[in-house]
Amino acid sequence: MHDESYDRYQFALQEGQKRSRERSTAGEDPSLPVLDTLLEAEDVQGTIVELPVAEIPLRLVVGVKSAGRGSAFTEDFLPLLPADSESALKWMNLCRAHLDSGIRDPILCYEYLGRFYVEEGNKRVSVLKRFGAVRVRARIRRVVPPYSEELRIRAYYRPIVSQDGELKNGGSHSFTREELLLMGWLCENVEGYFPGIATF
Repeated sequence: MHDESYDRYQFALQEGQKRSRERSTAGEDPSLPVLDTLLEAEDVQGTIVELPVAEIPLRLVVGVKSAGRGSAFTEDFLPLLPADSESALKWMNLCRAHLDSGIRDPILCYEYLGRFYVEEGNKRVSVLKRFGAVRVRARIRRVVPPYSEELRIRAYYRPIVSQDGELKNGGSHSFTREELLLMGWLCENVEGYFPGIATF
């Protein structure tokens, strides 16, 4: 006899397969965006900065770090593999854990221009999104793009410079743009005003 987690997976799988077909028919990529591919295509040689564990908005978790990790999900982390697959069984176990006591282990993700790409924890993200969760705990590695006059790069740097952190440290030091990128407090309130979301 199947439990609730199995039924939830089957419903999510059916929705995922339907969405994948619809996107393919419309000529759209049904799979998750891959950060490595994006960085290679844009020839970005960014600096990697480790940030503290923080809660991040699930709506900003949009893809995966490397190719191959996202093939089991649609572009919105709906599952695509059969219910008897290893991935599905792990998804169901996470579903039970969420229903029992909640998913507490942080995912590992990379942040680039205000969006997050998962390295470890795709199934955790999938389950939490399915349950309508708003946030997820994450270990974050920020990909810091070199500063340029390109509009989106300027839009990324501008909110970092303009946040209230400029007067931290008792106002005794005015942080540079580069120093602000390293500050852990940038991730303490990402829902309110996160780098990369602002526009001119």
